[in-house]
Amino acid sequence: MLERFAVAGELPRIPLSQYLAGALYEAWFGPVAAAPETMADLYRRHPQTRALVEAIRANVTTNLDRSFLQRYTRTWAIANSVYRDRLDQVGPRSRALFDLVEDERYADAWPALLNHVRRRVLIDHYNMEPSRMIRYTRRFGPIDWRHPASHALYWTTRGVELSLRRVEDRNQDDYDFINTDRQVMHALQELYRFGDLYFSYLYHVFPSLRLDRGQIADGMVIDSLYRAVPNAYFIDTYAQTLEELRERANQFGIFEDYRRRTYTLYSAGYENFLKDAIRFLYRRGEIERANYYHEKLITYDKRNVHYAALTYELATSIDEFVREQFSEDRFKTHYVAVSEIEAALQGAYINGLLTGNDTLFQRNFSYARAFHRAYVREQVEGMDLAAAGGRGRARMEVVDRDFRWVAGSTFMDLISTLDISDAERVYDAAPEDLRRFGYWIMQREVGSAQNPEIALGGRDFNDVFPEPPGMDEFERWMDEQLSRFQSG
Repeated sequence: MLERFAVAGELPRIPLSQYLAGALYEAWFGPVAAAPETMADLYRRHPQTRALVEAIRANVTTNLDRSFLQRYTRTWAIANSVYRDRLDQVGPRSRALFDLVEDERYADAWPALLNHVRRRVLIDHYNMEPSRMIRYTRRFGPIDWRHPASHALYWTTRGVELSLRRVEDRNQDDYDFINTDRQVMHALQELYRFGDLYFSYLYHVFPSLRLDRGQIADGMVIDSLYRAVPNAYFIDTYAQTLEELRERANQFGIFEDYRRRTYTLYSAGYENFLKDAIRFLYRRGEIERANYYHEKLITYDKRNVHYAALTYELATSIDEFVREQFSEDRFKTHYVAVSEIEAALQGAYINGLLTGNDTLFQRNFSYARAFHRAYVREQVEGMDLAAAGGRGRARMEVVDRDFRWVAGSTFMDLISTLDISDAERVYDAAPEDLRRFGYWIMQREVGSAQNPEIALGGRDFNDVFPEPPGMDEFERWMDEQLSRFQSG
C-alpha cells in the first residue's frame, strides 16, 4: 500500500462542493496520462529534464522506477515540513536528492520528469493504462487510485469493456457479465463508504525525527496515519452506473425485466445504499440533499415490491425515517459506524463552527461522541473479550476507540482542506482541544512552507492561528498516537 501512495503522489483534497471534485481529479491526473511515453520523448518535449536525469543517476539512483518515487516522496515530505532542519539525519542519497529538489535550475524539469516516471510505473509495473484511468475518472468521478476499490473498479470495468467486443450469439454463455458488473457496483459502494483517503508520507517519518531515534537510513521508517471516510460524490455515480448495468443485462437477456419481478438483487442493493446515503447526508447537515434522496427512494420505479409495507414505512418525514433506520441491525456494522460518526463531526465543524452556530456544533459533536461510545462498547470491546483467550488483543478497529483522536483527526482533515479565511474562522470558533489539533496540522502544512506569508495574506502564522496552551504536552501525546499506529 505504501508504494501506491508514492506512485500517485499528493492528490488534491476533495472540496466541500462535491460537484467540483471530478474535474479537480481529472485535472490532477491529466498530466500523468499525457506524459511522454519514452525517455527520448521526454528529452525532446522537455529538454531541461536531461541534465536533471543525469544528476539523479550520478548522485541518487540509476533506476527511475517506483523505488525512486518512494524516495522522492519521502524527501519532499521532510523538506516541506517543520522538520526540514533534521535533513542532516537522512542518508547521503536522500540528501543529494533533496539538493536537486531545491536547485532552482531544475524547477521546471521536476514536474515533467515525475509525470513521465509515474506513467511508466503505471504501465510497466501495474499493467494499467493511464488513458483508460483518465477516462474512468471522467466517467465515475474523483477516483483515488491509491484505494483498493479503485483497482477493483478498473479491472472489472476493463474486463467487461474488452469482453463486449468479443461476445456473439454463439459464445454468449461463456461470459458472465452480471456477476462481473456486481463487482463494479461493490467497488463503487466501497468508494462511497471509504473513498476519501487522508494520508501523508510526512507522518511516516517525522516521529523518528522528533524523538531522535537515531539516524534515518535510506530505507523507510514507517509510522502511519491513514484514514478512510465516506465520499458522498459516489452516491450519484452508483445510481447512474446501476441503470447502465441493468440496461445491458436486459439487452443480453441474462436478467429478467424488472417490471415482471417483485424482487431483484440490484434493486435491493440500491435501496440499502440509498438508506445509508440519506442517513449520512442528514447527519452531516445536508438536509435538502437527504430529502432529495429520500424522495427518490419513495418514488423509485424499480423498487422491490415483495414487501408491501415498505411504501408506508417510507412515507414519513426525513427525521422519522433516519430514526427508524436504527431499529435495524445494520447500524451496528462498521461502515455505518464510520459514516454516522464522520458525518456528525463534519456537520459539527462545517455547519456549526464554520457558520458560528454553537448549538448545532454541540448537538452534532455530542451525538458523534455518544454513537462512538455505544459502538466501541458493543463492537470493539466485544472483540477484546473474544480475543482474550488468544494470542493477544484483536486490532480490527475500523473506528478508533479513542474519541479524542477520532474527533481531532477529522478536524485536521477539514481545516487543512479549507481556504485560510475559513480555516481561521473554524479555528477561532473551536474549543481548545480541537484548536491544538488545528495548530499542529496547520503549522506543518502552512507554517513550515518556504513562504507562508503568501498563503496567510502577509500575516504571521501565530497571528492567524494563535498557539493554544498545552502544546508541549499535546505534541508528546501526538507522538504516542502515531507510534501506536505503528505498533498496531
